[in-house]
Amino acid sequence: MSILTDVLDSLGLLYVPEEAKNVLFWPPPTPAPVASWHPRLVEGVLAHPTGDLTRDNALRPRVSAILGPGATLAGVATLLADLLDDITDRTTTAPIPSAHDVLEALLTYSATHLTNTPTDRLRVGFRMPLPVEIDEAGGTWVTNLETIQGWRPLASDLLKAARDVAVARLSIDDPDDVETQVAADLAGVPDLTTLGPALAARVLRNPYEPVFYLYELFRQVHADRTDEEPGLAIAILAVLVQHQTNLLATTTGGAAVLRRLWSALSTPAAAALPAARQADLLRSRRLVATALGLAAGTGPDTWQGPLEVGPTVIPREFTLPASASPRRRAPALEVAAVAAHESPDGQQAMVLGRQLSGGSIDRYGVFVGPSYGGRLDPVDFIDNHTDTIGSEPTQAVMDDRLKVVKAITHNEGWLDGARLRDKGMVSTGIQQWTVHGDDEATVLWEHFRGLDPDDFDLFLGLYGMRTRIWGANDNAASPTPTPPDLQSANPWADPNVLAFPQSLPADPDRHFPRFVTLLRIDAGQPPVRMPTSAGSVPAGPRLPYFEGRGAGGIYTFTETWSARVRLAALCSVAYCVAEAQTAAKRFDRILRDTHDAGDFTVPDAPHQAGTPVPRFTVSQLFTSEYGAALLLDAHINAPGHLVDRLNSHGGLIRRSDIGTAIIAATRTATHPGGVVAFDANGDFTITWLERLAQEYQVARALADKPQRDRYIQYLAGVIPQNPVVRGAVYQSLSVAPGSFTGWAP
Repeated sequence: MSILTDVLDSLGLLYVPEEAKNVLFWPPPTPAPVASWHPRLVEGVLAHPTGDLTRDNALRPRVSAILGPGATLAGVATLLADLLDDITDRTTTAPIPSAHDVLEALLTYSATHLTNTPTDRLRVGFRMPLPVEIDEAGGTWVTNLETIQGWRPLASDLLKAARDVAVARLSIDDPDDVETQVAADLAGVPDLTTLGPALAARVLRNPYEPVFYLYELFRQVHADRTDEEPGLAIAILAVLVQHQTNLLATTTGGAAVLRRLWSALSTPAAAALPAARQADLLRSRRLVATALGLAAGTGPDTWQGPLEVGPTVIPREFTLPASASPRRRAPALEVAAVAAHESPDGQQAMVLGRQLSGGSIDRYGVFVGPSYGGRLDPVDFIDNHTDTIGSEPTQAVMDDRLKVVKAITHNEGWLDGARLRDKGMVSTGIQQWTVHGDDEATVLWEHFRGLDPDDFDLFLGLYGMRTRIWGANDNAASPTPTPPDLQSANPWADPNVLAFPQSLPADPDRHFPRFVTLLRIDAGQPPVRMPTSAGSVPAGPRLPYFEGRGAGGIYTFTETWSARVRLAALCSVAYCVAEAQTAAKRFDRILRDTHDAGDFTVPDAPHQAGTPVPRFTVSQLFTSEYGAALLLDAHINAPGHLVDRLNSHGGLIRRSDIGTAIIAATRTATHPGGVVAFDANGDFTITWLERLAQEYQVARALADKPQRDRYIQYLAGVIPQNPVVRGAVYQSLSVAPGSFTGWAP
């Protein structure tokens, strides 16, 4: 404690900075313009003699403070003192206590609760029940000032010393470490229901802390012990009562846990429980449905899931104190020395109780928003998760594709890279998939949903998002596509998902729709489609959904969604696997997009008179790793430039960059500066294929072209290696034709 604190203590005063009072109250305060944020506070007999959770499910509900960033025990005491000032009906003559008196009393009341979780282990999200109880029958809050005064002399010196210590951050744990820990915890547990009470106590103490552990736990149970999944959920809920689940539902962490329990209680294994367990199942479902505010179903004791109608209880996230303001600009891309830790720089945000950087806010043209290159290295992740990423369509093809994918990520961003500073609105991941259309981030997220629907719900569904396969046209007036239209537009999508949009693909690794729209699920409402944003600036319902706004011709985005998608990548293996698989699949997209546009002709291509002029695919034209990298990089940033732009009569408006490169590379009577394209057998010459890649690098028209070209040239050895680039990590790319075998077999 400081000298100032000692002086104030001697005067019976308490100084607390504003950020020390950063808590979430439960029940949530009644919003203005009501006269008071809480019900009438009266004196009575307190049912709870201490502030621990021992009989939390048996006695009256208590008002609770859930500690946010910067909060301290002294801050909680100050808020409690302010609340006690509002007392109306009195039954004792004890004076209204000062904040200093309340602090000493609170330390006594909460002594067991705090020493069960030592102060040096207190984390953001820790729940502190207060000596204010809820009379559910009378609608009042109850406290006792005489009892509070009696606790004062008993306060522990140890707890007094910790009164001004702010709670620590929740860690952002490596999901591989969480997986290992859960597997170890499950080993040797023959009866999963024995885990229920401890898991319930953990989430009651801190609704945010165990979220990722519980999701991983249920993932492993669902995969390996499917029939036991509903029993585990029932065992957790068996020791909870309604006011406890109601509290959990008002926090993003607790709501996420309840949504996962709801999923476990809605499986075929749950429906198949014996008749003797059906009453327990119904009680558990009622607890969760009531807490989340799920809409009633068509029959008695039935409810519609959170993806069918939006829950009416809106979970809360912590705000950040002023001290969390950015000290420096966030780095464009983290390097190995700091990659294991979250940057304190850039615009900070809170997601699921975790604090992380959303990136630095800056302006790009008419767009203002955050950008952060990321810190999760895709090279390390891909190399460490090759078995999970898989071998679609063959191992050799996938290996070659991923080599190029890994190589160019320095041009795009890392797995948790995010940007909200252009017409794409949200850009996420190693290929900066965007949300303004239906063929980039929305496809990634639908693929992610197929790989891990529970992680999708945790990181995206919690915020009212659903994905749905769609057709090529997605504007406000577009009708719902017919099944034949969906099949025609999405040949790589799982047939079952085409027929039943919220079903899961039979083979998630192969589920790649071409067009996926977004649905928004607001509180108490069914899903509503958010059409694409047409034009050069964001418009339509996706703009406000992703917290963007337009005013005076400037489009501004907050750091919220940057932090959300970053946390998904940092904490979900499935999200990063989806990135790797979707990134590799882009080679098939390049083939498809260019083939649909007619592929390419090469001057003086040999063919018999009277036969059509031969047309060549990109897989025939770009056979080196260097050429494949140039194509992949261009398709990520300017896919429209890979094909000719024609008018309604078929006239050429703009030749594709590939077409321009072909003309520049090929020697003809009118262009003697090129090289010979075909040998005596009618095959492409090695020299021409090499020249074509070089000319394509020159012809590419895309944002930040000099930087992009230079980096790929470094990798291919076309120009000397830049010492700043992590060349030891990124494999070099070959310029030799035939070195890339990543096109379809």
